[in-house]
Amino acid sequence: MVAVFRLPRRLWGDQRGSSLIEFALVLPPILLVATTILEVSAAMIAQQVLDTRTADAARMITKGGLDGLTVAAASDKIRATVCQGEVLPFLTGAACSSGLQIGVQAVAGGAAIPPAVTGGAINGAAFSVTATSGASVYLIRTGLTLPSMSAYWSSSLNNLSNGRRFIISGAIAKVDPYAKYDSTGSSPAPVF
Repeated sequence: MVAVFRLPRRLWGDQRGSSLIEFALVLPPILLVATTILEVSAAMIAQQVLDTRTADAARMITKGGLDGLTVAAASDKIRATVCQGEVLPFLTGAACSSGLQIGVQAVAGGAAIPPAVTGGAINGAAFSVTATSGASVYLIRTGLTLPSMSAYWSSSLNNLSNGRRFIISGAIAKVDPYAKYDSTGSSPAPVF
């Protein structure tokens, strides 16, 4: 019976295994911080790449790159411009192409522009390609759903109700009226 009372006193001074317990206590917060840093960094890189490639698509429209194309062909050309190469190491061009939302709309004075996300879902009205012959100013919007590495830890990064992150980019393109003329002075029939 006396040995039972001496056991806590002996264990109190014993330091064996303490580093394992300390490591077990510190590991979860370190993993949480590291995963959050990786996910925020990946989202920031993807946002920068999407912004740059959306601006490239706007430049293409400015120079008459969509003149004479059908709506489907114009949508494919914009998709190819935005999804060239890899967006991120874990998001290849094929994954980008399948998850990319594209919207091209003519901008008129006082016209309402629909929001990209409503009620935790992607607004389809904001991401449609409309053929408006004769318009000179266009709003180009692109949106990309990113895979979530830590859906439970970084829920503040997610803006869709399914727990995913949807990044959005936009650009305005003003069509150059002289870009659509070729060297002979003729102009293709514009669709956009």
